[in-house]
Amino acid sequence: MKSRTQRSGSFRKKGTPTSISKSPSNRRPSKPKSKKAGAVAIDPSNFIQKAKPSVQLAYESKRTFSDLPLSTAIQRNLKARGFERPTEIQDKAIEPILEGKDLLGIAQTGTGKTGAFLLPILENLSSHLSPGYAIVLVPTRELAIQVQKECEDFSKGMGVYCSTFIGGTPINRDLEKLRRKNHIIIGTPGRLLDLMSRGSLN
Repeated sequence: MKSRTQRSGSFRKKGTPTSISKSPSNRRPSKPKSKKAGAVAIDPSNFIQKAKPSVQLAYESKRTFSDLPLSTAIQRNLKARGFERPTEIQDKAIEPILEGKDLLGIAQTGTGKTGAFLLPILENLSSHLSPGYAIVLVPTRELAIQVQKECEDFSKGMGVYCSTFIGGTPINRDLEKLRRKNHIIIGTPGRLLDLMSRGSLN
């Protein structure tokens, strides 16, 4: 009997296919997919709209402060500060406030909003110097101090007095100020509510 020696890996059945694993390194590169006929390329830039800066025309009132129904004292104080013509918010707000109308005004910083409400308040108070007063409610201490300064400048020589009440200051000092004559109360919500709860402000 003849013996046949088989070596490992050297003997396989006839007709059995040889299996060869393909690693990523020996795979054929895939062909790029061809674009379909009639396909339209989309340009993303067509969907982007660039912001265009808005051009705001400078507002110039056709009238001066002397044309507005303001007292001689207010006119004098405005002239001393170099104000000749009202800004847009002032031109549109002063007379309605003088007429006692409710008004909601919106304007950018530096457009004279403080003067827009202070000037008619001062005019009404100077015309009816009585126990009545006005309250100016502001959100921050810094703004309250700014309004106080404007009030003092606009009301020189008019006998109208402004006082500021803000947080972070001694409450006893505020109570002392309230004992004096005040026509315009300027303050932040927290401090004014504190004074009202004490019965010092109503």
